[in-house]
Amino acid sequence: MTGLIAAWIVLNIVIPLLIALSYDGDGPNLSFLNPRVIYDNIDVNWFGAIFLAIVFNILLPLSAVIYWMYKLCTVGRKD
Repeated sequence: MTGLIAAWIVLNIVIPLLIALSYDGDGPNLSFLNPRVIYDNIDVNWFGAIFLAIVFNILLPLSAVIYWMYKLCTVGRKD
C-alpha cells in the first residue's frame, strides 16, 4: 500500500513537471482533463469523455487544480 501511495505522489509531481517543460506559451497543456477536448480528439461518446475526464482529474489532482483555475481565470477572454 505504501508503494502505491508513493507511486501516486511521484506521478503527481512528474506529470506537471513534464507538462511545464512542454509549455508552448499558449496556456498549460493540461487539456486532457477537459471532457470537451477528450470528446473532440478521441473516438469516444460523451459518457466516455466525461468518465475519462473524471478519472484523470482524480488521478492527477494537482494538475487538475492548476488547469481548472487557469480555465476559470481566462473564460470569456477575447484575444
